[in-house]
Amino acid sequence: MGNSSSAAANAARGGLLSCILNSDLEGTAQLLLAHPELLTVSLDLDHGHNAVHLCVITRQHAILSYVVSCAHIPAHTHGRLEAALMRSARQAVNQGRFLDGATPMMLACDIGDETAVRRVVDGHPATELPVCPESRRPYSRSKYIPSHGS
Repeated sequence: MGNSSSAAANAARGGLLSCILNSDLEGTAQLLLAHPELLTVSLDLDHGHNAVHLCVITRQHAILSYVVSCAHIPAHTHGRLEAALMRSARQAVNQGRFLDGATPMMLACDIGDETAVRRVVDGHPATELPVCPESRRPYSRSKYIPSHGS
């Protein structure tokens, strides 16, 4: 029995990976609605990239927008499915990969993808911005927005 559920989980994980790499927003949405927990699992076993990390790395901005919007589903629409999707999306957006702890925001900044940075920042209320380790205060939004000409 355990093997069949493990095989199903691996198939769902592989399906999500395929959807992201093939820019399949509809397929991604269908999989995540059926399995919200897929947002937080490692799709890349070498580095520990979750779905949001992969959206940033592969510049899948439409899928990234969808996932970030799931983290902010209006409270008045919360059923069990919406609550599970929102929890998983919030965790995935803030989750560091196991290789080096880099969050999707850190990756977007590192690769210089201003669109991805804006998608992640615009999806976060100010209270959920990452915290600067030195001061323990949230970074300002301008810290994450790459300046032009630098």
